[in-house]
Amino acid sequence: MAAQMSSSSAPESCLFMAEWEVVRVQIHGVRRQHAEQILCDIQLRARGGLAALDAWSTVLEARKALEEAAASAAIKATSELEARWRPVRVDAHDGEAAAWLLAAERAHAEARAASAKRWAVAAPADCNPLKRRHQALVDSANGSLPEVVRAWDAAHEAAVQAWQAHNERLESTARAVAEERAPPDSWLSEVRYRERARAVLVQQAATERLLEAKAMELVALEVDRARVWGAFASSYSAACNGFAASPEAAAMASMVLLPSVPTVRLPGGMPPSDAPLERPLPQIPDMPSAGGAVLQRMLVAMQAPAGLFGLGGGGWRDGAILVLTLHGYLHLFYSDAGSTSSKPATEDNAAAEDEELVESAIRASVYVPMATKCMFLQKGKELVCEVSEPTEAAPAGSGSSSGAAGGGGGLADAAASPVVAAGSSTPGSGSGGLGAAASAASSGLRRLLSRSPTGLEPVPRRVYARVANAAEFRELEGRCHEFVRRGQGLRAAVAAAAAAAAKAQATAAPDPRAVC
Repeated sequence: MAAQMSSSSAPESCLFMAEWEVVRVQIHGVRRQHAEQILCDIQLRARGGLAALDAWSTVLEARKALEEAAASAAIKATSELEARWRPVRVDAHDGEAAAWLLAAERAHAEARAASAKRWAVAAPADCNPLKRRHQALVDSANGSLPEVVRAWDAAHEAAVQAWQAHNERLESTARAVAEERAPPDSWLSEVRYRERARAVLVQQAATERLLEAKAMELVALEVDRARVWGAFASSYSAACNGFAASPEAAAMASMVLLPSVPTVRLPGGMPPSDAPLERPLPQIPDMPSAGGAVLQRMLVAMQAPAGLFGLGGGGWRDGAILVLTLHGYLHLFYSDAGSTSSKPATEDNAAAEDEELVESAIRASVYVPMATKCMFLQKGKELVCEVSEPTEAAPAGSGSSSGAAGGGGGLADAAASPVVAAGSSTPGSGSGGLGAAASAASSGLRRLLSRSPTGLEPVPRRVYARVANAAEFRELEGRCHEFVRRGQGLRAAVAAAAAAAAKAQATAAPDPRAVC
């Protein structure tokens, strides 16, 4: 189906990510096949042009060598003939005839030597530089160009795998919601997929630009090669016909008859001006927005981290983005490249909505239903929110290597079976605390959100940010408190299930006194 898609059949827009991914894969197949054809065409034509230039130079070198050998042989034969003939020759009878014959032979040898010199300079001045340019293009077509295409393939494969992981995460989320369990963060897997998909589009654009540039370079080389062929054919004809000054050489040269010189044409029999225009390739529509699983997204200021040995830090750093997802995950993003602190407030809000988030920019993440602290304070004109989870490490054997850069199973597995206990009230929210059991329940979240490839350096489980907009601040406060209240029922249900499982295990265990 991908091979049959044209620019007219490709949709102009997509509403859902699943639809967009299907279209992207189909159009990728079309454009990838087109890029493969261009690459093969460049390789074939560049090698053919280089082989033609080598053949032209080889002909000139061969003719030069033959003429030099003929001149040397003629001189040697004339000298030997003179050496054998002179002692027995009667000059009174054969002197004039011998002089005429030997002079003719020497003239013939000189004509061959002069012809060798003409063949030596018959190559056009642009021939060798053109060969070097063809050789450079051949090396690129066999080296860097395939590497770029392979990088495009690798980026596409990474995007496909990221979509498969995101699709599995969506299914896990749906099951968890139906079973009233803590759902995994499907929005974060979407962020990962979108990052991979954007990387494919960037690599595709770079690959196609490079192939187009090399194709244009090839066309320019073929135009120059056609021009050099015309100069070569003229030099070849002149070298064959001789134009020698001696009457003997001129008489021989007039006997050489060459057919009319053909023109060099491109593969397929078409010069560049006659090549037909290719059909436009289908274009990938714009990626749908990522707001479907986001309840709230705003521009905030984050607390600056401490410097070396814990010195410095504590101030506010503008340009961070705070995201609250549909299932209660609160993520704080910050990227030095994406900071918009120098822009007006209206432009900051627009930039926060338009900026594409990447997983590596996560600075803190909290699963709000499992939060032990949910505080929203107003200090003068400052509006500060602090939401955090327990910071205890994941239990041994929990497999904390899934990481943010790795696969997608850690979060779903951990969130599917949380073990929590009731605790003290949450400051600022009136909600119940978690205790040590809540830490074990959310340990799987830390495994997924770790920035380290080994999962040993988890993302901080504390979001501390300053909000500039009072209305957004109050809206975020209400939503977070609602998630914390939902978490109380979730914790109670999970605690009851854990207690029932522990009781069943104790009942099934044999009594040691009975064994004795």
